[in-house]
Amino acid sequence: MKETAKFTVSVHDEDAFGNMRASAVLRHMQECANLQLQKMTAPNGRRTANDMAEKNRGFILCKFNMNVNRPLHAYDELTVESWISKERGVVSERLYKVFCKNELIAEGASAWAIIEDGCKILRVSEYEDLSVRDDDTCSVEVPRHLRIPCPEKLEFVGEKTVLYSDIDLNGHINNTNYPDMLASFIPEMHYERFSHDKGRYISNINISFVADAPLGDTVKIYSYKEDGVYYFRTVRGDGKTNIESHITLAQA
Repeated sequence: MKETAKFTVSVHDEDAFGNMRASAVLRHMQECANLQLQKMTAPNGRRTANDMAEKNRGFILCKFNMNVNRPLHAYDELTVESWISKERGVVSERLYKVFCKNELIAEGASAWAIIEDGCKILRVSEYEDLSVRDDDTCSVEVPRHLRIPCPEKLEFVGEKTVLYSDIDLNGHINNTNYPDMLASFIPEMHYERFSHDKGRYISNINISFVADAPLGDTVKIYSYKEDGVYYFRTVRGDGKTNIESHITLAQA
């Protein structure tokens, strides 16, 4: 069964053009999923959230794909749906839909794994709860593999030091912060004060999370644009790939 939650877009969710940030859309999707997690029960009969916390376990996002059909604005009232579509081995696929006045605004598809002590991957069946499954589908799918241009095409566009304001309970950049972080390195997202430009917004974003970026690390950001798509690869200080991403923009 789907989890359904109501939200109101805040002015703090908007960018300089008054459009809802992609990171804010993602946060509302994940908050709906978090509300469902609070109700889930593990096969051992215990509340899933409590059992995972006591065993130092947590969900980690592996891949995410989100489409946004049009920008949202402050005080828009949203209905967000989230549910688990299927579970396969160590991965659980979760879907999302966002509505505004019955209009489908955004859809998302994600793949999650369960990790213990920050390193051990568990089979998701250990926490299978059929009550949160639903047969509904989305127009977006979890990306199987992101095609990123060869390293020679990727250009260094900047770097990001991971600060306290970026991290979550796991001590690394919260996954919902990445869309805003990458948008900061897209030239087309430029802003001129007092202009009448309505700006651009992220209409599609695909992210593959490879290795987390912990507090204090400095992430180098590489990008390349081809056929209207921005490709990104971010690299940690130790040389390991952090994330890979595709981003497409639309005029607001």
